[in-house]
Amino acid sequence: MSNAMEAGFLARRRRTLISAGVLLVIALHAVPLLYPREGFWPIMQWSMYRNSVAPGPVFTRVRTVTARTKSGKVEPITETTSGLSIFVLERDYFRPWMKGDSTAPSRLLKTLNAQPRQDPLVDVKMEVTKYTVSDSGIVTEQLPPTAFQPEDSNE
Repeated sequence: MSNAMEAGFLARRRRTLISAGVLLVIALHAVPLLYPREGFWPIMQWSMYRNSVAPGPVFTRVRTVTARTKSGKVEPITETTSGLSIFVLERDYFRPWMKGDSTAPSRLLKTLNAQPRQDPLVDVKMEVTKYTVSDSGIVTEQLPPTAFQPEDSNE
């Protein structure tokens, strides 16, 4: 009988210690709220948490890239319409174009026209809308569109 009692006591004691450990970890999450010093926790040095500070304004951009065909129809340049993955479009064309690479729209137009088309594309255009979200509200700013039309185009 004493072995059964000892086993029950040890099991209860083990559960009590584990529960106390879990409660301690949960309680320690309140320490940064009470003592908001940068670098207080070792994990605050990890890149994911390094700049965990009060939020400021948030900026984002919505980009629309379109192409005009020889007949005048405007088509959006997307993953579906171009046959290229969004990662390739972003890496090879859209980001360089936004950073000022003047060859990116030309290369994009050549790539799109390399596919068999009845109505070839004659120019491409990028429009960017910048949104700023802050405590005072949302500010929308339409950036000037950038367009590319090759010199040998008939339009």
